[in-house]
Amino acid sequence: MWGQGPMQNITTQRHDYVPKPVVPTESFKPPAKFHCVEQPFENRTVNRMSYLDPGRVPPPESYAPAKCYEKPSAKMESETTQKMSYQPVCVPSPQRPPWACKGQYQKPCQRLESTTIYKSSFMPPGEDCTQYMDPCSYGDCKPCDCICPAECIATDPCACNFPKAACCS
Repeated sequence: MWGQGPMQNITTQRHDYVPKPVVPTESFKPPAKFHCVEQPFENRTVNRMSYLDPGRVPPPESYAPAKCYEKPSAKMESETTQKMSYQPVCVPSPQRPPWACKGQYQKPCQRLESTTIYKSSFMPPGEDCTQYMDPCSYGDCKPCDCICPAECIATDPCACNFPKAACCS
């Protein structure tokens, strides 16, 4: 649906925002007036004139009392609170503890048995087991041949059923 009339070459944008004339602004800078000063510079600036040196100021007098030692007229007591509160404790003479006094070494009168439960239970194959002592032979234990060890212990709590090497059985 195109219009049938002629097309205008001015758009709404161009109609509303027309270019404005640019006029250069005048400079507000004052004209340069350079001239030579005939007199020498006296170093009198605003800062120096505002903050003058007041000179030496005497220190203020202290209100604290004068620090001088006055010897007391009466004799000083030798007993102080510290000395009276904490009396010296006499250290007792050192004593040897009873466990430090040991008798002279005495050799054991019996030979040390070299048989252990491990040696008598697990021997290498081919070794003579007659030298080892059966752990059940020196007690009141009755050997138990039950299949279940719990039954033996229930009937006789002293029942021995130690594993033995193959050559001892």
